[in-house]
Amino acid sequence: SLKQVSLRLSGSWDAPQWEASADFHDVSFAAQPEQRHDDPGIPGASRLSGHLWMNAEQGAVQLDSAGGTAAFPGIFEYREVPFRRLTGSVFWNARGPLRLAFRDLKLINDDLAISADADWRDADEGGIIRVSGEASRARMPALYRYMPIVAGRTIQTWLEQALRGGLADRAFVEWNGPLSAFPYTGRDAGSGQFLVT
Repeated sequence: SLKQVSLRLSGSWDAPQWEASADFHDVSFAAQPEQRHDDPGIPGASRLSGHLWMNAEQGAVQLDSAGGTAAFPGIFEYREVPFRRLTGSVFWNARGPLRLAFRDLKLINDDLAISADADWRDADEGGIIRVSGEASRARMPALYRYMPIVAGRTIQTWLEQALRGGLADRAFVEWNGPLSAFPYTGRDAGSGQFLVT
């Protein structure tokens, strides 16, 4: 449901400007599947709550959600990530290449308790990403579900077969570089960085 909906129009008839905001509760929208290998599709989610502000060029969402799922077609093989809690802020700017910023994101589910900041900028073949995250708790046998598809099936299978038990405390992730070159080996060595410590 939507509450406190506001829409403001200004400017001339030839060049109208607008600004909208709303509080939302238990909102769901379907993910749109990828169309090509370099187009990961559009994320979807269920049971999102928070506040939205946007205009024609930029916007922001403050999330404070519980008991839902997030879907990332073309990013993760296991397309729905359940959450008990999901909080944080998402900002976007469409002036020039699309840019997304994720700040103070926190996701808690049965497998993970993570917090992260991230930035993504549209560029050739998937864009450029920067992620700095910490998992204060992670079930080792479930980690393969959270490896992006671009890591390759070999890495996902190895993680699934090798990590049979255990719990990681205070694991850190640093990821910088073009998505198309991940995992930054071979001819792509040096084009980006992916570290888990």
